[in-house]
Amino acid sequence: ANEIIEQFMLIANETVAEKFYWLQAPFIYRNHEAPDLDKVKDLNKTLSNFGYKIKVSKEDIIYPNEFAKILEDVKGKDEEKVVSNIILRTLRVAKYEAINKGHFGIASKYYCHFTSPIRRYPDLQIHRIIKEHLHGEIDDKRALKLTNLVDYAAKQSSETERTAQEAEREVDDLKKAEYMQERIGQEFEGIISSVTAFGMFVALPNTVEGL
Repeated sequence: ANEIIEQFMLIANETVAEKFYWLQAPFIYRNHEAPDLDKVKDLNKTLSNFGYKIKVSKEDIIYPNEFAKILEDVKGKDEEKVVSNIILRTLRVAKYEAINKGHFGIASKYYCHFTSPIRRYPDLQIHRIIKEHLHGEIDDKRALKLTNLVDYAAKQSSETERTAQEAEREVDDLKKAEYMQERIGQEFEGIISSVTAFGMFVALPNTVEGL
């Protein structure tokens, strides 16, 4: 049932985004650009150690389902956490913008956040624009004002989203450090998640990662 609901929400988001794209109305889109080709090549060097590879076409086109297939194949395996993390680090960060660039992660040409106006400001702003459009209230003067508004709202929403994500990561790191503080000197089995010039990162089954 949850999967069906998610599909309906996805379709609603895509439908609304495409409609207002072709209307050329001021709007806020949820964009997720394709990953950098060089980063994907570096990713494949790491993935090859686990027997996986992101296929790239002769035209250097990267398809979203390549990432989805690996994430599905790795489910339940020892290397699931490591592979998932390095894939996430390769993908670009999704953001709100006043121009449509498509959403790579879900292979959507038009995408917006429309279905959660109670908890997300971009959704609320979109609902307001839709209402104005339905009531025929968007003339040239109003369209110009909305254009400036959605540009500011998109940038501000992306910035606050990043701030919230950073705060969440910092809290996670703090609590993990507090948890491991009482276990200094103990030995654990882990998986090497990445190797750098200054050392290697090891991830434990409990999601704690250390250098």
